[in-house]
Amino acid sequence: MKSESEPWATLGLEPGAPSVDIRTAYRQLAKRLHPDASKDPRTAGRFDRVVKAYKTLTIRPGLPSGRAPRPDPAEPEAGGGGRSGAPDIFALGGVLATSKDSGERARAATMLGLSGRRSAWIFLRKALFDRDERVQAAAVRSVAVLGLRQAGPELASLYARASAPLRAQIRLVAKGTAEPVFAEALRVARTEGDAVERLEAAAILASLGS
Repeated sequence: MKSESEPWATLGLEPGAPSVDIRTAYRQLAKRLHPDASKDPRTAGRFDRVVKAYKTLTIRPGLPSGRAPRPDPAEPEAGGGGRSGAPDIFALGGVLATSKDSGERARAATMLGLSGRRSAWIFLRKALFDRDERVQAAAVRSVAVLGLRQAGPELASLYARASAPLRAQIRLVAKGTAEPVFAEALRVARTEGDAVERLEAAAILASLGS
C-alpha cells in the first residue's frame, strides 16, 4: 500500500505544497523525463510515476481523470511569466546563506528545485549541510526534481548523520522518484539502522537497478 505522502515525494514536494508548486514540479519533471524530451526510453517509467502523482494531487473526486498535460516550454513557471519571471537562483542562494528563519531557508531550497536550473546545485549543496533538517529535507527533494547526479556523495553523507525522521524522508523521496542519485545514500541505509530500514533500502535499490 502506498503512503499518502508518496505522490508528493514523487514530485519532489512537501505534503500540502501549493498548487502552483505542483504544476511547476510536474512541468520540470515532465520536460526532463518524458522520453520524447529525454531521448532516453529508460525514463518512461519515471515519467509515468510523475503523471500518476500529478493526477492524484490535482484531479478532484468525481471529475473525469483525463490525461496529465504535456509540458509547454513556453508556459510560465512558478514566480512569473517565461524566462524573465523565473526564480532568481542567486537571490534564493542569498536567502539560504543569510536568513535566520529556517522556514524561509526551506522555501528557498524548494524554489531552487522548481527553478529548473541545474546550476542551483552550488546552493543546494550547502543546504544539505544546513543546521535545520527541514532545510536539508527541502534540498533533498530539490535534488530529486533537478536530477542532480553529482549530489550522490552529499546525499550519502547526509543520510549517515541524519535523524531517523529525515532518513525516512530520504527513503520516501528515493522510492517515489526512483532517481539514481539516491543509490549511494541507499547503500548507506542498507548497512545501517534497523532491519526494517535495511530491507526497505535494499528494495528501493533493487528498483533502481543498483
